[in-house]
Amino acid sequence: MARPSRIGVPRPTATAWGLGLLGLGLLGAAINTGNNLLYLLFGLFTATLPVSMAGSLFNLLKVRVALRLPPTAHAGAPFTLQVLLSNRRRWPASRSLRLEVVTERGEFGPALVERVGAGETARVVLPAREGLRGPLRIRGVRLRSAFPLGFLERRRFFPCPGELLILPHLAPVGLEATRGENRPGDVPVPSRAAGTEYDGLRRGRDEDDIRRVDWKSTARRGVLLVRETTGEGRPVLELDVATRRALSPASDAPGGGPRQDAAGALAAARRTFEQEISRIAGRAGHVLDRGGAVFLTVDGMGREAYGGRAGRLALLSRLARLEPTDEAGRPLPGLPPPGKEAGPAGVRHAPRLTPPGRAHGISALAALAASTVALFAYGGLGPVVFTALAVSLLAVAWSRRR
Repeated sequence: MARPSRIGVPRPTATAWGLGLLGLGLLGAAINTGNNLLYLLFGLFTATLPVSMAGSLFNLLKVRVALRLPPTAHAGAPFTLQVLLSNRRRWPASRSLRLEVVTERGEFGPALVERVGAGETARVVLPAREGLRGPLRIRGVRLRSAFPLGFLERRRFFPCPGELLILPHLAPVGLEATRGENRPGDVPVPSRAAGTEYDGLRRGRDEDDIRRVDWKSTARRGVLLVRETTGEGRPVLELDVATRRALSPASDAPGGGPRQDAAGALAAARRTFEQEISRIAGRAGHVLDRGGAVFLTVDGMGREAYGGRAGRLALLSRLARLEPTDEAGRPLPGLPPPGKEAGPAGVRHAPRLTPPGRAHGISALAALAASTVALFAYGGLGPVVFTALAVSLLAVAWSRRR
């Protein structure tokens, strides 16, 4: 396992900036009025900074991370990642940890961990969703800590390299798929009889269902033999996936140059290819779930056979790794990361959430504001305190809305 990175330098949170502005207002009011209590409040705030700096550093020491990936996942469908957090310290516990799984396409998470006891290991189940098919390379896990007061945040990255294969999205299959309607890219072919009435034996093929193998005859003759039956036909689907795409001029808004038209044509060709892969995966999965057989060719070459439910994962894995090219054989650029473009498969990976420990900081801000109001009410400190308080509260509210 690769060594984790060094613990990063402390970064002020939005609450810290708000309290800093409020502290400067208190300092100005203390200088103008000579009130010792204001000096004490400002000193109390400045004393929390080294405490936050040391606490956030110690909270990440001797913490180790392990990541467990699922075998596969479907594009657009939710799945879970398991993260194991181990606290190897004898004392104390690690608290208020925020973790994110970093991939080449974005981030999954965050997940908030309230407490990991000393010498204990916590298992965190992180729900995730990926909108694009294909191999997804995992880089590692990032931990963040703003404990104990939420003023300063530190980060540490734990490399956990891996790869998760995202299978294509299975488009829903309508009635036309069961009636044998032909579409571009797939050609249903009538199959030999596979009903319930026994009609002899024949040599087995790769696409035959293992439940139809006559094991006694196979052992006696030394050749794989399957039972041939008559009755209801067994579905067979032949697919020819064309990875080379003919680019058509993009119909963008007037005023777009040739470079924008080319980029639009590439994006349209890639989007069309992804839709075809999703539809083909849906129809092939439907046939295989019914015990049928699927024959796949890519650009008219290499006829591959997949039979029964056992071949379903192999076929979807094959479709997940297909990449489109242009007429010259150059790979088409990928789609934009999910969340940056609205679409049926768009998924936002990591929404911006409040860092852990902010509740402590907001409580401290409220207490400081209440003390300032009380001082004004009983001491008559003037409009300077109210001005500083109003500006600080507006700054905090603005930073929280970003």
